[in-house]
Amino acid sequence: MIDWSVGNYELTAKTLEPVGKLAVEAAAVAAGETALDLACGTGNVALEIARRGAHVTAVDPAERLLEVARSRAKLNKLAVKTVNGVAEQIPARDATFDVAISVFGMIFSPDAEKAARELVRVLRPGGRFVITSWIATGVIFEIGAIMWQGASEVTGGGSPRPSGPWSSAESITQLFARNGAHAEVSSSSMTFEAASAEAWFAEQEQHHPVWMSVKKIVSSRPEVWATVRERSVALLRRESEAQDRLVLRSHYLLTRGSR
Repeated sequence: MIDWSVGNYELTAKTLEPVGKLAVEAAAVAAGETALDLACGTGNVALEIARRGAHVTAVDPAERLLEVARSRAKLNKLAVKTVNGVAEQIPARDATFDVAISVFGMIFSPDAEKAARELVRVLRPGGRFVITSWIATGVIFEIGAIMWQGASEVTGGGSPRPSGPWSSAESITQLFARNGAHAEVSSSSMTFEAASAEAWFAEQEQHHPVWMSVKKIVSSRPEVWATVRERSVALLRRESEAQDRLVLRSHYLLTRGSR
C-alpha cells in the first residue's frame, strides 16, 4: 500500500499541471456546475475547475496533500471544498456531481471495479467524467516493473504488480460499461525533464511516495535498491530524447465518459 502523505509529491504534481488543465478542458467544465476532483493530490484539477466558476469538491486519502490543496486554494483566492476519502468509497451522495475528473489518481485504487462503480454512482444522469491513466509500456512503466521486481525479491511476493485495467482502451471501456457508463479513450503524452537521468531518479527516490514506499520495502537489502537504481538510470539514459540532459516523453490514456 502506498502512503501518499510521505515525501514531497508536490514536485511531481507541478509537472502534471498541464495534464490537469487538459483534463478540465476535455470535461468542458462550466461555471455553476458541481464537480469532483477524485484523488486530487495537491489540487491541480480542483483549482483549475474553481477558476472556471464551478463548485468543486476535492477528495483524497492523504490529509497532508489535502492541506496543500487548501493552502493553494487560499493563496489563489479560490473556493475549493476538500474531503478526506478514497475512490472505492467516495464520501458523497448518489447523483451529486455534474462532472468528475481524476488525473493519475483513482488509477492507484486497489479495487478498480469499486472505484469505477463509485465514480458512476456520484454522477448525475448524463454526468461526465475524464480520467488519465498510464499505459503498460514505456520507460515509466518499465521502471515501475524494475522496482516491483526488487520488492518481490525481498518479500518473496512473486511477479511484479499487474498493470490493472487502466492501461488499455479496451479494458477501460469494458470496466465502465459493466458499471453503467459509456467511455471513449484517446492517447496523449507529456514530457519529463531533468538535468540528468541520475538527477531525475534521485528526486523520485527522495520525494515521490511510490519510489519511497518501494525503497522502504527493500530497506533490509540495500544492494537490491542499488540494482534498481542502476537499471533504472541506464534505461533513462538509453531512452532520453536528448544527450546532454534527460528529456523523456511519457504516453498516457485520456478517458472521456458519461453516465
